[in-house]
Amino acid sequence: MYERADAILDNRKVISEAYGIEEGDRILIYMKDFMEFEMKKKLIHFNLDDNEYMLKNKWDKKDIYPFMNKYVSTTFYFERGAWMFDFMGALFKGLVEHRDWSNYSVGVKAYSDTLATNHNWLLQNTVKFILLAIADRDGFEKMYMKEQAGVRNNGLPYTL
Repeated sequence: MYERADAILDNRKVISEAYGIEEGDRILIYMKDFMEFEMKKKLIHFNLDDNEYMLKNKWDKKDIYPFMNKYVSTTFYFERGAWMFDFMGALFKGLVEHRDWSNYSVGVKAYSDTLATNHNWLLQNTVKFILLAIADRDGFEKMYMKEQAGVRNNGLPYTL
């Protein structure tokens, strides 16, 4: 279940071994430098699902390292996490600014303003359909507050 997360945790070690980067190098210390290194080495599109195809069709054999078969780009998932925070920010802002709107309307607006530009037509419409499942405002707020209180007060994990 956590295959990608575990792979990302190993990225520093894998990169340092494959490219001969010494411990203490900025690339291994600072996220910005690590992400720039991934971009420079064209590792940013490795997401585990498409690695075999990319290596077979888009890479010269001389540039391929063994780790690339199972590499998961830190930049790839960091970027998607940032997109999700953009969506969540727009959603919560919409819930406050448009108290007379339904949760569905707020969700669709937040999605259209943030994540939709990164998705194809089929996925956009699937997401809009899924947004119909958002509870009514009272139910959503109660569920959200209960989860946040559990995480903060009891160390409970976030909902998966």
